Amino acid sequence: MSSAEEHGPADAPAPDGAGSRGRWANLALLIVAVLAGGAICEAVLRHRYAHLIYTPRPEVQAVQAYLELDPDLGFTWRPNVRADEQVVFEVADVEFEPLTTDEHGFNNAPGALAERRAGRSRFDMVGVGDSFMEHACRGFHDAFEAAGLAYYSLAMHRHSPPQYNVALREYALGLEPAWVVYGLFENDFAEAHDYEDWRGTGLDWFAYHSGTWCGPPVGTNRVGRAARRYLRGFYSFYRVV
Repeated sequence: MSSAEEHGPADAPAPDGAGSRGRWANLALLIVAVLAGGAICEAVLRHRYAHLIYTPRPEVQAVQAYLELDPDLGFTWRPNVRADEQVVFEVADVEFEPLTTDEHGFNNAPGALAERRAGRSRFDMVGVGDSFMEHACRGFHDAFEAAGLAYYSLAMHRHSPPQYNVALREYALGLEPAWVVYGLFENDFAEAHDYEDWRGTGLDWFAYHSGTWCGPPVGTNRVGRAARRYLRGFYSFYRVV
């Protein structure tokens, strides 16, 4: 008897059905392994990074308490906050003066607000911009006043150029300024896209930004919202990086 006859059917190729089942089993194991690995990575990244993005810091929460929604600007300060209320925010790298706002919710030097209340309707200089311009409102007011010019601030933290333009159109034109100080910062370009994305969602500013004025956006469509809700670990890691 030949060698082939001795071994017979034992060495014959497996039927096509058995090979196909093996390939599907291997594919299923691969999918399970990838999903399990992804779930473990998501859990680790969420534990390590999500609180940095999704949990508002105490200073953010303190500011949030004095903000109000605005359909065009997104948000402003609470209107008509007086200096004697002594609303002072504690932030490590900024020394805040007591918050003082006008009837539209813009932070201004007490002197500028006093001039408005006394009947001044025209200002030589108007400033727009983000927090850098907002925090400078008292310094600008004093410097321009020393030069015989009246300065008024329409700057707001976390705003960007499209919002500056709304402030100019809706509020600055009525003050008839001769000059506008238009502040720009490097993050304005990304935040301008964020503003345009928000405008298309129909959500209010806080809801779109995960509950605060500066939180991560929830996404402009269902897929984006689902990803940022269920993959917070990966998204937080991306934002931190």
